[in-house]
Amino acid sequence: MRKLFVIRYQLSAARLLQRLFCLLVLLALTIQSFAGDPGSEYQKANGLYQKQQYDSAAALFEKLISQEYKSAEVYYNLANCYYKVDNVARAILNYERALKLQPDDEDASFNLKVAQLKVVDKIEAVPDIFYIRWMKTLSSAMTTDNWSRLLILNIWIMFYSCSRKSEL
Repeated sequence: MRKLFVIRYQLSAARLLQRLFCLLVLLALTIQSFAGDPGSEYQKANGLYQKQQYDSAAALFEKLISQEYKSAEVYYNLANCYYKVDNVARAILNYERALKLQPDDEDASFNLKVAQLKVVDKIEAVPDIFYIRWMKTLSSAMTTDNWSRLLILNIWIMFYSCSRKSEL
């Protein structure tokens, strides 16, 4: 009789763990379904933009950003919405954010310049010190991938030349 009780206890503990696991999976699926698909939200915001409902589209793009779906395209589209409703300051901010994520985006760069032309107070920026200009020019000369390839090539050349010197 004692063995029968131990076996039943083990079975009930296993069933409890199975039920707990199923409950956790169900909870995870429920949370995921309430989270919403960022792709559908993005498409909905683009649809609102095309229907010229810029405020609603901007709200959806802001919602995507608040949910950590940050990309150059989202910032660019948000900036376009703000530009269309004459909120130039926020448009400039979001064009700059888009350019920070994707510096070679020509559309964002052009739209930023156009938005900056609408600014009433023209404040001339103080030029950078010469060595900062040099560093910016040097860093923007290549993409990060090309810089990493150049670094790997230099390391390989360094090791190769060191091994050649040790042979002599």
